[in-house]
Amino acid sequence: QILICVLLTASLGLNIAALCPGTPFLLLHADPPLDVFLPPGNYGLGSTLSLLAAHQLYVLYALIVCFSLLFPPAKLICIAILLGKELTTRDRQQALSVLGHLGRWSLLDIYFAMLLMMIVWHQGIDVTIGPIAAIKAGIGTQAQYGLYVFHASIICSMLVVTMLQDLNPIILLPPKPYSSPLSRRPLLFYGGVRSALGVLLSCITLVLGLCGVLFPVFEIVGVEQDGVTVPLNPISHNIARSIFETTPIFATDMLISILITPTATMLFCIGIQLIPLSSAERWCYTTIRYLSEWSMFDVYAFAFIVYLSQEGNLISLKLKPATYCMFFYLPFMVGAVWMSEMSVRRALSARIREAALERPGGSRPEGPQGALPPASVHICASKA
Repeated sequence: QILICVLLTASLGLNIAALCPGTPFLLLHADPPLDVFLPPGNYGLGSTLSLLAAHQLYVLYALIVCFSLLFPPAKLICIAILLGKELTTRDRQQALSVLGHLGRWSLLDIYFAMLLMMIVWHQGIDVTIGPIAAIKAGIGTQAQYGLYVFHASIICSMLVVTMLQDLNPIILLPPKPYSSPLSRRPLLFYGGVRSALGVLLSCITLVLGLCGVLFPVFEIVGVEQDGVTVPLNPISHNIARSIFETTPIFATDMLISILITPTATMLFCIGIQLIPLSSAERWCYTTIRYLSEWSMFDVYAFAFIVYLSQEGNLISLKLKPATYCMFFYLPFMVGAVWMSEMSVRRALSARIREAALERPGGSRPEGPQGALPPASVHICASKA
């Protein structure tokens, strides 16, 4: 309880500090004449929104306002309500699940900042003045402390939701003393078609995600404004390489959230249903949920897709095949996680019933040891 209160207070304080006017998220360097298109200086949340509005990126503007400006305090208010209001286990679990899956979308502006850093990485033009003189004009970006402060505030609130979900159990442990070799079959055996579909979607999502991160996703074309295009260096960018071009702290953060966690999520969804386990416990289900809630590649992919819908207003890009992997990653990732959660929940319920019936006498046991509470059995059956 103390840790939850500390994390909530820290999240609120860090969020206020990050949204204060003058808190820099990103430092942009731009030499003339590129400074006409991208004004140099420190960019906080307010100045970033002003830049988006100036270049008519209204869809991205609206999304950042909703998810990065309005949703974080609204999420903290919802958590406070869940802590103080009496709810059933099912209702609280559903509310926490929604908050858990939506929480990472508050980082939309963080991933837009990363996208901007990728776009202007090692960029510049040769500007000729007269018959002889020539200058090199370049642009570049650097992450500032506001980016870390805002990210930390969102991480604190996400940790609170994860802890509350863990304190609000809805899937029971099977009665271990009566597990048999028969119950050590893979969960795929119990999940049926849903499990098979979940494994298939997870495999496709894994391949799409790795291709989207490891292979080039776009090539710079140039900066456009008022019908005038200034060509930039035609460098092909891939996410994995661009991550390590940022500061070490930001690179580590992006590496975990964009590459490691999404990959681990899909590998776990596949392995948990194919590998025989001596006892299938609640962690089989909750780990899928927790890993998916901390996987951020879909947020980055969505920010990229929104930017592409209005790219002609800022910096034009030439798409590479890996870009389409990012496009398809979004629906496949949602489908893989949803189908895996549902099939694992169904398999756990089936194994609980099977383990109970495998007791001597072949009937459900009576008494406190190994007994399945009727209300909990109802929850498992209804969720399945």
